[in-house]
Amino acid sequence: MKLINKNNSKTLSSKVHIAKNFSSRLKGLMFSNPLEGDHCLWISQCKSVHSCFMKFTLDILFVDKKLKVVKIITDFKPWRVTSICMKSDSVFEFSAGKLNNIKVGDHLLVQKTE
Repeated sequence: MKLINKNNSKTLSSKVHIAKNFSSRLKGLMFSNPLEGDHCLWISQCKSVHSCFMKFTLDILFVDKKLKVVKIITDFKPWRVTSICMKSDSVFEFSAGKLNNIKVGDHLLVQKTE
């Protein structure tokens, strides 16, 4: 799957990895190497994230149920915890420096790839 900003038709991620069960959401990107290229991790049912045991810095998009961006955090260092974002339903995590052409209020689309 890929992630697209519907407001400007730009591809944010060519490969969306999904964390949707408890164990995959809990683990997230802990102990992982940085994501390749423009890949991202989509964490469902998420209002806050941490970067404990992380090896790299993140850029984070908090989105509501309709995939509208409600909060953006860039350059999120290891061993941090975000505040709770009550409007958030899920989160997209990227290696730092990968988010361009995105702002709060933009609508995203997760699209199946062939």
